[in-house]
Amino acid sequence: MVLLRLGIYVKKLVLTAVIAYLGAVVSLWATARSCEAFSADYALVFGYDEQQLTPLSASLQERLDTALQLYRSRRAKQILLSGGLSDSGHFQADMMARYLLERGVPAEDILRDNLADSAHQAVMNAARLLDETASVVAVTERYQLTRARLMLREAGFREVYGYHPRQYGLDDLKGAGGELFALLHYSLAQR
Repeated sequence: MVLLRLGIYVKKLVLTAVIAYLGAVVSLWATARSCEAFSADYALVFGYDEQQLTPLSASLQERLDTALQLYRSRRAKQILLSGGLSDSGHFQADMMARYLLERGVPAEDILRDNLADSAHQAVMNAARLLDETASVVAVTERYQLTRARLMLREAGFREVYGYHPRQYGLDDLKGAGGELFALLHYSLAQR
């Protein structure tokens, strides 16, 4: 009888946790919608934590194509690529720059940050590289936009936007879970 009651409580606890997780994911996605009407000085493209960068992963290509779209439509004047040394021994920002150069973006409109090994480091490096009066649009996955914009504002940028690739997939649900913990960690670390 005791085991039966314990099983019921465990099921209720698991169900409550699943509902809370899904509610948090929906909330994260709702607050992370892309801005539509803006013009920024820089599109900051966040690197992507992956094992191999040659060729670029589909997710990173989507981010770069999004930045390229913003650049070509004059919604971003220049592109700052942020990503450090990958496990495969390549600098992410250099690989991303090659991709954009091959698609016609002039080298003078591409800035590289090969030192960032996290989203937080990317923002801190952007704050050192750019004037604080610069306007910045964060280009990353939808689930990461809330934290990216928060970090940019806290780094001193006054005009901050967010934009994400339009594709959605199972990785978004998985990534949102990890992002919830990253956002919580970042928020607690700032106190």
